[in-house]
Amino acid sequence: MRARGLPTANQYQTRLRWIILTVGLALGLLALWFWLFSASAQGQAYSITTSVVAGDANQFAVQFVGSIGGSAEAVALSGTRAYLGEGAALTILDVSNPALPARLARVPLPDLVRDIQVVGSLAYVADREGGLQIIDVSDLANPALIGLHNTPGYAQSVQVVGGLAYVADYDDLQIIDVSDPANPMLRGSLETPGDDALDVQVVGSMAYVADYDGGLQIIDVSNPASPTLRGNFDTPGEARRVQVVGSLAYVADRSGGGLQIIDVSNPASPTLRGNFDTPGDARRVQVVGSLAYIADEFAGLQIIDVSAPLSPTLGGVYDTPGNAYGTQAEGSLVYVADWNGGLQILRVVAYCVFLPLIMR
Repeated sequence: MRARGLPTANQYQTRLRWIILTVGLALGLLALWFWLFSASAQGQAYSITTSVVAGDANQFAVQFVGSIGGSAEAVALSGTRAYLGEGAALTILDVSNPALPARLARVPLPDLVRDIQVVGSLAYVADREGGLQIIDVSDLANPALIGLHNTPGYAQSVQVVGGLAYVADYDDLQIIDVSDPANPMLRGSLETPGDDALDVQVVGSMAYVADYDGGLQIIDVSNPASPTLRGNFDTPGEARRVQVVGSLAYVADRSGGGLQIIDVSNPASPTLRGNFDTPGDARRVQVVGSLAYIADEFAGLQIIDVSAPLSPTLGGVYDTPGNAYGTQAEGSLVYVADWNGGLQILRVVAYCVFLPLIMR
C-alpha cells in the first residue's frame, strides 16, 4: 500500500518525460540563440526570406546572405573566389565573407559569358560568338587573356578534362586541345541531331550533351578526333543543361520538362527514371548529395530532393529578384547567377518551426 498523496509510478514517468522534453527544448533554443549571436558577431545578419511549408523532414529554408553585380548568367567557384559571367565580361569576386562579396577584377570579353570553368590558374570561358576564351587568373590584380579558339557556332558551355576542352557550340560539339593554352587547336567535332548543343559534361569516355529540341545526346569521345553518337533520350521540353552523377543524368529541361532524371547505365538505351515539373523554365542544374539545385529562370532557385530518383520532391524555394540562370552549390551556400539580380548568395538550412520567429 502506498502512502496517501504520493504519486503513482505512471505519474512519475509522465513528469519525467515532461522534464526531459522541457530541458531538450531549452537546450535547442540556447543553441539557436548561440548560432544567431555568432552570425551577428561576424557581421553576417542573415534574414530568412523564403521557406517551404513546415512538417516534412526533407524540407529546407533558404536564407539570403549577400549579393553583388548586375545581369549575370554563369558562375563558377574556386576556393574563396567566385567567377561571374556578368554580361560581356568575366568578373572575379572575393567571397571569403559571403555576406560582403567584393570585386577583385573584371575582364571585358567579346560577347555574353555563357559558362565558366576554372582549372588551376586558368579560367575557360564559353563566350558565345567569342568562342572559347582562356584567361590566366594567377594574378588576380591583372588577369590576362592568353589564348582563344574561335569556334564556328556560339560557344554555350565548356568542360575541361585533361588537356581537352569540350565545348557545346550550339550546332555541334567541339573538342579542343588546350594542352598549350596559348595555342588551342581543334581535335574533333560532331554535329548534334538537335543542332542546338547547349551544355556538355564528360564522364569517362562519354560526353553527355543537352541538345535543346534534340534532348539528351550521348557521344563516345574515346577517340577525340572522331566522336560518335552512342544514344539519345528525347526529353519533353528543351534540354538546356545536364549533370551526370553515377548512372543518372539530371537534365534541366526548359518549357515543360523541369528536371528529368535519366538512367544512362546503358548509353545506347537511356531510360527515364523520374521527373519533377518545376514552376519556371529550368535553365541549369547542379546535384550535390541528395539535392538538385535548379536555376528556374523567373521562378528563382528550386531545390529538389532526389534521394528517391523515381519520385523527386520539392525541398525548398527562393525567389531571386530577376531571372535565375546559373547556380553553384558548395557546403550550405548556393551561389545563383541572376539576370538583373547579379550574384545572389544564399544559405540552405534544415527547416524548423522556430525559424519564422527569428526572421529579422
